Amino acid sequence: MKCNLWKAPITGALAVGLCAGTMLTAFADSIQCRGSDTVLPLAQAWAEAYMKKHPGSSISVSGGGSGVGIAGLINGTTDVANASRPMKSSEKDKCKAKNFLPIEHKGALDGLSIIVHPDNPVKSLTVEQVGAMFTGKITNWKQVDASFPDMPLKLYGPGADSGTFENFTEAITGKAKASRGD
Repeated sequence: MKCNLWKAPITGALAVGLCAGTMLTAFADSIQCRGSDTVLPLAQAWAEAYMKKHPGSSISVSGGGSGVGIAGLINGTTDVANASRPMKSSEKDKCKAKNFLPIEHKGALDGLSIIVHPDNPVKSLTVEQVGAMFTGKITNWKQVDASFPDMPLKLYGPGADSGTFENFTEAITGKAKASRGD
């Protein structure tokens, strides 16, 4: 899930928001939008479309990961947090403690894939095998199939602050942010 989060004072008035090219603002000529790297291209397109329709408006969009965007929303360094995961209850509690409620708007859905190099003899993997790869139970292709070459696995994916990484690892291992180091 890709979404945008913004602040609404607990009194109920919207402070700022960006979703699907629509801007709601009560106070800002300049909007800071930060968070998910997977949402970044979409958020940039929304910002450009809005600024084209509203000359003089300024929207700055940057990445860093869902956690970075949500932390920025909580600590007041960003107006809109782009996230590829829902907010955690602990994050919502921090917002309430700062006297605002986050408002979530879904803008798109993620599709995740697992790919291997075309020269790799693997034709399919089970969710259990992929989970074992990401938790470190499988570290060599020979462990997947005895006929495979004796070669270490090289895993690539988003960083630990990524909501996409968190959702992916939770889906395949049952634990968010599970990795070989856990």
